[in-house]
Amino acid sequence: KRLTASVHFRLADEDCHAEVEELVRSAVHHAAHLTVRPGKRIWEIRPAIDWDKGAALRWFMDQCDVPASATAYMGDDVVDLNVMRHVGLAISVPESPQLVRAHSDYVTQRSGGHGAVREAARTKGPGISHRRRIT
Repeated sequence: KRLTASVHFRLADEDCHAEVEELVRSAVHHAAHLTVRPGKRIWEIRPAIDWDKGAALRWFMDQCDVPASATAYMGDDVVDLNVMRHVGLAISVPESPQLVRAHSDYVTQRSGGHGAVREAARTKGPGISHRRRIT
């Protein structure tokens, strides 16, 4: 990621997670131009500006005159919510946090990395049947 630093702690023991958060937040505490955002066993350090995946998608949709109803996004983490809230079809995988699944129009049965994208592309269920191909 171009303007961010990511601190991954997927392999850290569970009892170390709070310490990792404290270290990351204290490292940027005095930097008013930076902000810290949580993810799935990750902390993102990024500029404190109003620009994220959701803002980038909205800009693209505006520039290309693409309505939200013609867009879909598949996410698996809370950092994806700022995109999922602005698309016509929000998709997640079963191992996503509950908050992400709650904001999804469709949750795949297959896990990420095990055919979830293929399943979503082939499914004609609730929230899926109305999708349109963008050309």
